[in-house]
Amino acid sequence: MQRCVVAVIVCAGLVLGTGRAVAQNSTNLDVLRGLVPVSTLNTTEAGRAALARNFAVTGAIQNGMDGQPTLLPFAEQQQLALRDAFITDGNAYELADGLGTSLGNAYQDLTAYTRSVEGKIDYTNVSPAVAKLIAFTSATTKSDSNSGKYFFANATVDMKTPVSAGAMAILHDAGGVTDIFGKTYNLPAGSENADIYGNSRPFQTEPHLLTYGGKDFFGADSDNLAWLRGPAQNLVDSRCCWRCWCPNAIRR
Repeated sequence: MQRCVVAVIVCAGLVLGTGRAVAQNSTNLDVLRGLVPVSTLNTTEAGRAALARNFAVTGAIQNGMDGQPTLLPFAEQQQLALRDAFITDGNAYELADGLGTSLGNAYQDLTAYTRSVEGKIDYTNVSPAVAKLIAFTSATTKSDSNSGKYFFANATVDMKTPVSAGAMAILHDAGGVTDIFGKTYNLPAGSENADIYGNSRPFQTEPHLLTYGGKDFFGADSDNLAWLRGPAQNLVDSRCCWRCWCPNAIRR
């Protein structure tokens, strides 16, 4: 349940990346080699146990069951997750608490944001150097995470274009499969309610989804379904990398 700036920025790349992934470069391929063991978990007893436990734990976190620990009381954790659903990748304002109480508060005191009537977001009080660092970090993580989420969902670079022979060899050499979460959790690509590209998100594969309302990042009335199925954001057919819960009831 530890909230981490790096992890959340990676998730921002998964959720908010508007551009399509490009063909895997050498750095992306290194990332895929590091991640490919996940695609082989169904080949061993220990791996299948890990997949089963992952399903149980993520469901328990989502629904506030089984005493799963949270940093805040569960109701407060839900509200924080609802605010976090809007990723402030323009200046990392909402992500700064991952730096700790003192440093995070200091950063937020020096940054700000506004939202126009038309809905345009403007981040202020960020130095050009910090803005460039945030942009670089976001672009780098989006590149690697996009390569991973498309590759492990359906072995493509952009949902439809097949990956290179070198990239495909990584999967074949490891004995891995695509859509491992969909196949493991009984919602493979092509089945009803599944992500058509593979690796459906937990709100699709879980048999029960706890819904709740509250205030979003801008203080407007909202609920978690609005960030899962629209209108604020629609994550159906958006492909999930590693059982990504962003944004769901609880962010891990």
